[in-house]
Amino acid sequence: GFLSPNASVGACLMMKEDNDLLYEWIAYHYLMLPLRYLVIGSDEGNTHDPRDVLRRWDNDTGLQYWVIEAEDFAYRHGLFKGGKNITSDADYHYSFVHRQKGFVTTCTELMKKQGVRWVIYTDNDEFFVFNTFNSDDAEEYHSLHSQNTSYLMRKYMTYNMTGFYTALDVITEMEHAVEPLQPCTVLPRLRFGATEKVSCPAAAAVSQITKSEYDYSSMSTIRYKQNAGKFDFESSKFGKVLVDISRISNISVVPKNVHRPFKLECPIPIVWFSDALFYANHYTASWDRYINRLDGRRSCEGWIALAYYDKENSCEQQIHLWLIRFEKMFGRQKAQYLLGVDQTKQIVSNETCPPEGYNFNRHRKKYGWKRNYSPV
Repeated sequence: GFLSPNASVGACLMMKEDNDLLYEWIAYHYLMLPLRYLVIGSDEGNTHDPRDVLRRWDNDTGLQYWVIEAEDFAYRHGLFKGGKNITSDADYHYSFVHRQKGFVTTCTELMKKQGVRWVIYTDNDEFFVFNTFNSDDAEEYHSLHSQNTSYLMRKYMTYNMTGFYTALDVITEMEHAVEPLQPCTVLPRLRFGATEKVSCPAAAAVSQITKSEYDYSSMSTIRYKQNAGKFDFESSKFGKVLVDISRISNISVVPKNVHRPFKLECPIPIVWFSDALFYANHYTASWDRYINRLDGRRSCEGWIALAYYDKENSCEQQIHLWLIRFEKMFGRQKAQYLLGVDQTKQIVSNETCPPEGYNFNRHRKKYGWKRNYSPV
């Protein structure tokens, strides 16, 4: 329900053609952060109006939201000074990064005015999760990380997906029991593939409920389990950040990038998983979902490069339990409405990917996959 700025978390989210992802993303983070302040930046060329999703949250949920159009943030830090050929992939990317920097500043200033303290800077295919101590950490116990305060907090904290805990509960416990989080906390990312060869026994009942009562095809947190592994930086790349904006010296400075928005307070966005209180599941999702975004750089081969990571699975996360908690909070009928069951439809592409007879060996050789890539 309604929470004060100090008892909730805000999010800055830039999007394009992703309304179908918003349903799950908002519902999940409303529960898990708890998200109560959301600023969405509608990027250039976006034809989806996020308000179509956001208005479902208008009545008695306490979610406050703002939608900022690209013209209101794209030039916040001046015109993009790219190369001569703006159609090149490089200039396309850096033009986007320039707009993203403007959005980070605009969103942060708005959050500051609202009195919000903790803000995440993320995308709607990334889901914030507790880094609970589990079997992945057993062999790390006697390493250098065993004396790290975040590692010790993880080892002894009882927060997990089975209780009604939030990220803010963990932050508060950390502040009282160990030490306050740094002003800018890095969340390593974990890249998920798009195969469904693993089913977690404990999640079977929730998967069945999702298939019968919700739009299973659009629920990445329920559908996908296989990932590149926690210690494969090459696959998952730089992390995202959770920021205490009350401790940022200058929120209007030009951001380094979305991974390190405040250079003075934010470290290089790389952190060992054992030392992270939280991390972000980064979902590739299906080919149809991937190609739905109007982005000329996206291709079948590009999707294949992301879709077949399966070194590890996420069964120990128990992330599926969020949906049960969400139903308990709102009731099934309201939960279905908020998750867009009446609107979300399976997106179907006219192109099949991978095409019949695709040469995976050639692809592996080209991109250098080793232990974490298995297309069969």
